[in-house]
Amino acid sequence: MFFLCGEDRTKLLYFEHEMVKRKEGFTGQNAVNLPGSLLQEMAKDDAFNHLYLTDIGFYPNAVYHFRERKEGCAEYVLIFCVAGKGWFHLNQEKKKVEAGQFFILPPDRLHGYGSQNNDPWTIYWVHFTGKRAELFSFSENEMLQTTILHENDQRIVLFEEMIQLLGTGLSSENLSYTMSCLSHLLAMFRFNRIYDRDRSRVPKDTCEQAIAFMQNNVYQKVKLEEIAKAINLSPSHFSAIFKKRTQRAPMEYFIFLKIQKSCHLLDTSNLRIKEISSSLGFDDPYYFSRLFSKVMLISPAEYRKKRKG
Repeated sequence: MFFLCGEDRTKLLYFEHEMVKRKEGFTGQNAVNLPGSLLQEMAKDDAFNHLYLTDIGFYPNAVYHFRERKEGCAEYVLIFCVAGKGWFHLNQEKKKVEAGQFFILPPDRLHGYGSQNNDPWTIYWVHFTGKRAELFSFSENEMLQTTILHENDQRIVLFEEMIQLLGTGLSSENLSYTMSCLSHLLAMFRFNRIYDRDRSRVPKDTCEQAIAFMQNNVYQKVKLEEIAKAINLSPSHFSAIFKKRTQRAPMEYFIFLKIQKSCHLLDTSNLRIKEISSSLGFDDPYYFSRLFSKVMLISPAEYRKKRKG
């Protein structure tokens, strides 16, 4: 078993993957490991060091696939299970993984993962790091995520494209394109609710139901109690879960939607500002103008003068 020590972690990680690749191997696998010397260059290059991958691959029917890293590794590790079953643990807490689930392990933490012997998983995986890498991570209690495997799933398409491109060579052009794709790929996982919602008829969760209610009533005067009642929650409970999910209080979010709608009306209609204010449930046009200016950092009249598009 090969474990990372604290010297040249990037280089050691590269050699670890090379050893494993030669030792194991899975029929039909496809993987690319970037050379340690190249990774050192990318870590110093502002064009790449905000977010870049170190290794990426596809393991089909990965019988006896197993990794155990007592010191973790230097990067985040994303594993996307598309068939079969497996498991992972972080600090010894073991969780089962099935098709349509994925997890992102943080760097420098004891972890392990592997396939289930009687139903080995098929996985796409990537190791990534950089100054912005943490933005795509999950909290420890949200580590295992369930998503939907869509027909012609864009995440799989992008994985395949990145693997194939890097397999043709590590030119600056290939690397730049791949690292740009990486940001999009990780966003589709980190914000998988949005990805799934836009591609299927997934039932809306509580916050999405509330936002839909706000959108449908954006021209009305609506109180917090009415929104909470529409989704069968108490105002206090609703406010707590909504703010946790969106980082904004419900009524603050509702005001943002109203201001967004007022921008659309200012852009596309000849309605006077007073009429727009009234149509959106504001009795006092001066209050509306102050609120608009606070959110948009420009008055409604000045906004209308600006050319768009």
